[in-house]
Amino acid sequence: MSPTPPRTLIFDLSEVIIAGIVGLEHALAARLGLPPADLLAGFAGAQLDDLCRGRTAEEEYLRFVLARAGWTISPDQLAALLRANFQVKIPGTEPILRALAPHHQLVLLSDHCREWIAYIEQAHPLLALFARRFYSFELGSLKKEPVTFATVLARLDRAAADCLLVDDSATNIAVAARCGLRTIRFTNAADLLRQLRAQGLAVVPE
Repeated sequence: MSPTPPRTLIFDLSEVIIAGIVGLEHALAARLGLPPADLLAGFAGAQLDDLCRGRTAEEEYLRFVLARAGWTISPDQLAALLRANFQVKIPGTEPILRALAPHHQLVLLSDHCREWIAYIEQAHPLLALFARRFYSFELGSLKKEPVTFATVLARLDRAAADCLLVDDSATNIAVAARCGLRTIRFTNAADLLRQLRAQGLAVVPE
């Protein structure tokens, strides 16, 4: 017997629907004349968490990244490279979202900063498919913190078992599962489609 489908599907944004920071290393390497390996590590750390919690502005964060890494480009140049990377869509996800949207409540839950989301929402009209959008800079917490899921479930007035999270992060998936949500760890669109159907969802992307 097929499982009862979840009522609400909660999607991550970066690396599931569009590119986030991943992939930026190639354009950054070309600009700096450095190998791309390990460049992404320059963005990680407590400062990125503070940015996504809304505690730090983008320019302050980028200045910190550049100073720590010793990269010889300006904050404006790095901001432009980031925005160019945000233009990239993850192959195959959009048709799945369009097939799901007429029949299921779609929710976006993303760890992101205010400035990046302002750009992304203008660049990607497909985000209008989501009935609700929750961002870490507004919530003040990240998906690796259980309070994030408690807050989102309360605002949606949904039980955890009625919701399914699609996310590429093993950490986020583990936290969501501990909070009682169903989960799918995203690797690619074909695998997502298979796992959604295993959850009892009849998905026929065009």
